[in-house]
Amino acid sequence: MIMRHLFLLLPLTIIAAGNAAAQTGLARDSSGWTIFTPSADSRIVYVDSVTGADATGGTYGPTSPEVGADPFQPQGLIRPYQTIAAARARLRSGSPDWMLLRRGSIWNETLGTPPSGRSPSERTVIAWYGSDGAMPLIRTGQTKIMQANFGLSYLAIAGLDFHAHTRDPANPAEYLGPGGEDGIILYTPSTAARSLLWEGCRIRCYENGLTLQSTGPVPEDIVIRRCVVLDSYNEGGHSQGLFTAKFQLRLEESIFDHNGWQISGTGNNSRTGGAATIFNHNTYCSSPLRHVFQGNLFLRPSSIGNKWRSDTEGSGSDIVVDNNFYAEGELGISLGGNTDEAYRFARSQVTNNIMMYVGRTKPTGRAGLAWYLEFIDQTDGLVADNLFLHQEDTSFSNAFGINLKNTQRNVRVLGNIVYNINSKSLILSEDVPSIKENLLIEGNEWQQPVFAARLVDMSQGLRGSTGTDSVTFANNRYHSAASANSWFALGSTTANTSFPQWVTASGETGAVAAPSAFPDSSRRIESYQAALGQPADFASFLSAVRAMGRFHWDERYTAARLNDHIRAGFFGKLDLWRFAHFHTPRSRDLAADLADPDGDGMPNLLEWATGGDPLAIDANPSLTVGVGAAGSPEFRVTRNDEVEGTYPFLLEWSTSLAEWRTLTPGLASSGPDEDGITITIAEHGNSPDDIVVTFPPNLASPSLFVRLRVLSPGA
Repeated sequence: MIMRHLFLLLPLTIIAAGNAAAQTGLARDSSGWTIFTPSADSRIVYVDSVTGADATGGTYGPTSPEVGADPFQPQGLIRPYQTIAAARARLRSGSPDWMLLRRGSIWNETLGTPPSGRSPSERTVIAWYGSDGAMPLIRTGQTKIMQANFGLSYLAIAGLDFHAHTRDPANPAEYLGPGGEDGIILYTPSTAARSLLWEGCRIRCYENGLTLQSTGPVPEDIVIRRCVVLDSYNEGGHSQGLFTAKFQLRLEESIFDHNGWQISGTGNNSRTGGAATIFNHNTYCSSPLRHVFQGNLFLRPSSIGNKWRSDTEGSGSDIVVDNNFYAEGELGISLGGNTDEAYRFARSQVTNNIMMYVGRTKPTGRAGLAWYLEFIDQTDGLVADNLFLHQEDTSFSNAFGINLKNTQRNVRVLGNIVYNINSKSLILSEDVPSIKENLLIEGNEWQQPVFAARLVDMSQGLRGSTGTDSVTFANNRYHSAASANSWFALGSTTANTSFPQWVTASGETGAVAAPSAFPDSSRRIESYQAALGQPADFASFLSAVRAMGRFHWDERYTAARLNDHIRAGFFGKLDLWRFAHFHTPRSRDLAADLADPDGDGMPNLLEWATGGDPLAIDANPSLTVGVGAAGSPEFRVTRNDEVEGTYPFLLEWSTSLAEWRTLTPGLASSGPDEDGITITIAEHGNSPDDIVVTFPPNLASPSLFVRLRVLSPGA
């Protein structure tokens, strides 16, 4: 419980607010798409496979009358080229030249090797033009989309549809077999690539959708956003939707579905027919440096949704995996694997992700495997506020929510929810003798109300195999349908430990053994489909997301919107308000109830209750005092609609500070009461209501004190 006392003044401190930046040198419009602007000396060439002619194709500048104000919508009679190859030959290396392809047109060729642009804000642009029609479709058959081997920089490719159409079994009339190449290939052995953008593209049916490798300097400012990567497979080698090695990368708002396989495997890792194997994933990133994966959908991989590999200490660092959604495959996220060297990953952050149905379809043929998060050999890591949900196959024997494996140093596991998984919620494990040092596991909810599942498995015991582990548990909430003496395993995989025994052995403070009261824990993809008025099945959801592209981008089918729906089934209104403002639903750090990050004297709980902004000084303060008609003192406050009738919102007054009397504003105006006090409420729809409390003048003689008291939902 916290109180806000109001007398005469509210202290104010001005704090500047920051804005999230787009990619270096580029801005975005209100719909989130990158804004491209030609330079004064840009060449602009157009390509139309139907009406164009290579012999008469024209070259334009941004001030050419045929181009008009917007190069993407030329106003005059332009002379397009017919082939991409002829138009690309007009682009100059080191210049901000543009090649724009007509919407609705189709080409049976490739992009070849595009030239570099001039700078982050003056790029080579390969994109689209026209006001209607489908995305420009480039059918590459069994060849690659593009390849660049040395220092490609300052390039943007936007709004194009790439299809290896002759290796797509769904296109039987033109299918030639599984032979082919990777789609986008970038290799930098000596000169670093810089400032590359792929946005709003579709990449389908290649051996690897994108392959980005460096053996020299680390490429920087590489962004893939709002792309759709589908159906990669390979009979002759490994296959990923995206493969990177020693690259800096930002991957955001993209869709990866059914990559690494064409047909289900049989458990022996045979690649015949493009079968699923344990080596193929939606994304595979080796020696990752400064990776940010945010707001993506990772669906139905051959094996792993995101695999990160780092073979030596520190060769994987600064990885952020945030607010993505994962479904199926047999492993959600693997940050580790391949070797056992200590502290291979530094400063990894896995936050706000949602996973469900992992292992459900057994794509590789391995039975009973469902691993949600594997966090291995980490230092200074964070796993926070993730939801690991709904693995409901009772035949599974090898499943877990979180596995903290091998060395762990200065790692925090905070505020996660593991729910309805038919196996262990949390494992602390090791392949080789390892040390877990300064590991904090706090404020998580390990909840298995349906399955007789173990909650915490520490087969090496609280001190680990070396006898030196330092692991702190605090304020976690536990519940399982398993017998009360088998919720925990300490010392061996078969050791049964009850909750009281666990608390005694672990020394955990604030632990609770009880079910969590979630608002609607049944939420999942199917319920989201129903909420959209669409068929409530996974197949219909897949059809919708797989159809996405630059000119058919439906915000309803993004990870952020889907996660919002599911998250609302596990958190209350105040929690969701925190997430909207602080990107965490939990009351901690700057998002804590009593924190005041904007320094205006209003802690977060009161900012929420009164509809204020916790990160900026509100132009109109939500708490004020004044004098009304006939000298009547007035207390004015705004009230968030989410508080109405749900959370205690109390106004208290006193003439002496010794005894306080309580007013409880309802949904409508009221009064005067027996003390002559009137409450006037002005409703403003979805905006905060205005409440004015008017006191008779005699109550203010000699003094009147008024305060607002708001109870936290958890109080």
